[in-house]
Amino acid sequence: MAKKIEIVDKALVITDTISGKIELTQPPVRTWYKEDDLQIGRISFYDLDGTEDISGTFDPINLADAVNSSLVAFTETTFREFAQGNLGFSRASGSEAIANMQIERVLEAESLEVSQEPTGLGIANLIQVTYGVAQFGSGDPVQIDAAGLVTFNEGGLYRVKNVFQFARTGASGTSELLFRLLVDGVQIGRSIGIKLGNSDDLNYVDIDNWFNVPAGTELKVQLMRDNVGNNSGGLFKTAPTNEGAGTWSDVPCALLRVERFI
Repeated sequence: MAKKIEIVDKALVITDTISGKIELTQPPVRTWYKEDDLQIGRISFYDLDGTEDISGTFDPINLADAVNSSLVAFTETTFREFAQGNLGFSRASGSEAIANMQIERVLEAESLEVSQEPTGLGIANLIQVTYGVAQFGSGDPVQIDAAGLVTFNEGGLYRVKNVFQFARTGASGTSELLFRLLVDGVQIGRSIGIKLGNSDDLNYVDIDNWFNVPAGTELKVQLMRDNVGNNSGGLFKTAPTNEGAGTWSDVPCALLRVERFI
């Protein structure tokens, strides 16, 4: 079963080639794709106006099942060219595309902490996630302070990637951890929950969002232990031991990467 991905008039349209059913129609200027997914053979679209996939019921497409308007199968390269030529920007005309778009990495920061853990149960004991030392200043596109507060000094479209490693030590029962993103102090998107049943549990979470923000916007991440769970758990680093020490890098408890179109 193939999925035809094409631009029809001024819309991105995805059609099931067997049933003829239109499964998605979306303004292309509001749409982008997950590069990480494309590199593993999957096409996932994002709405640039928010932090969620375009549709909660619209599953990613296997690259092997994707075809263009001429029913020619996409490859990783040809789909990327299609996206760069048609998605994410207003075009001067329906046929004129911006083909030389590039993505610039403006910030990469990782936590230096062995662990980051809430001080107790509930909202009163939540913590703000940190990502190591302060980087950059007001003259740079993006800066981050030692408390983990990201400030976008230049407005525009940014890709923000957060990676967290959840774990716990000791204790019994189930730990219930929640984290959320806040823009200018207001939560965006849904809270995300993690349950840890014992000290051997390890959960790696990768969150990838696009934000169109004005200059001066601030972003932070908060982590708490829900008060119905065990009072344990948080973000933990993994360090190689024995022969891996010194030759394999650590797995940080929290990592942040910010990129933008240029």
